[in-house]
Amino acid sequence: MANVAELPEENKLRGETEVHLRSALFNAEQLGDDFLSYLLKMAFEQFQAGASEGKQGKRRK
Repeated sequence: MANVAELPEENKLRGETEVHLRSALFNAEQLGDDFLSYLLKMAFEQFQAGASEGKQGKRRK
């Protein structure tokens, strides 16, 4: 079980990662790089899936 004191830092890092992924995706779309945009969209979807799985796992504990 995670230490409650560690959770805010984990949430902060998750939020920062989401911001960076969204920014990179926006920049790739502005540059017109379809392949990079596709890769970043896939990475963002995996990130969101992992984040929601992590939240569900913490609720179960």
